[in-house]
Amino acid sequence: VRLGVVPVGGGETVWLDLGEPAPEYIVRVAWTPDAQRVLVVTLDRAQRHLRLHACPRDGSPGTVVHEEKDPAWIAAPPAPRWVNERQFLWRRQTDCTRWYLATLAPGAAEVAMEPITPAGIDAGNLLHYDPKSGHGFFTGIVHGAVAGGIYEVGAKGPAVRAPFADAADAWPTARMDDSGAFALVSVSNAVTPTRTRLVRVPDGEVLRTIG
Repeated sequence: VRLGVVPVGGGETVWLDLGEPAPEYIVRVAWTPDAQRVLVVTLDRAQRHLRLHACPRDGSPGTVVHEEKDPAWIAAPPAPRWVNERQFLWRRQTDCTRWYLATLAPGAAEVAMEPITPAGIDAGNLLHYDPKSGHGFFTGIVHGAVAGGIYEVGAKGPAVRAPFADAADAWPTARMDDSGAFALVSVSNAVTPTRTRLVRVPDGEVLRTIG
């Protein structure tokens, strides 16, 4: 498998250099903010070895800036989500599934990663994150629990349940606006069909029930 870049207006395809041997799976692709490089996530066929390549769009040799190995299996992570010119959000599985703030500094040989979500909670979706304050919200399941929740995390202190997530809701999901001020929260359980509410994030006030 190979990956190419072509101008939107048409023209020749430039094939990116992912090294030798060529990867068996290309699972995620994301441009860098300056559009000069492409981040490419690859896996071997057994899904035990993950590589994150930073490839110049001109086809010159790429660099493996991050690797993960697991003797059993690695789930394909979401595509990198950039939060500024140098940092992106990355999810990986070790003793639990956690989100990280990854920094790709100019000229660096590898990505530096700092965990955002805590150990002990398997993180699902990262709903919102402010890299300046270290404040964010994510869905997750506490180890040993049978139901998920929505959690708030800050630069200091442990993760706590988000004020807009009712602890009685067995499997809440949510989407948040870019500012982190409002959320659409959907909940359901074995006897209640899904309902969706628009809530104000800081205090959890329900502004409207949508469905």
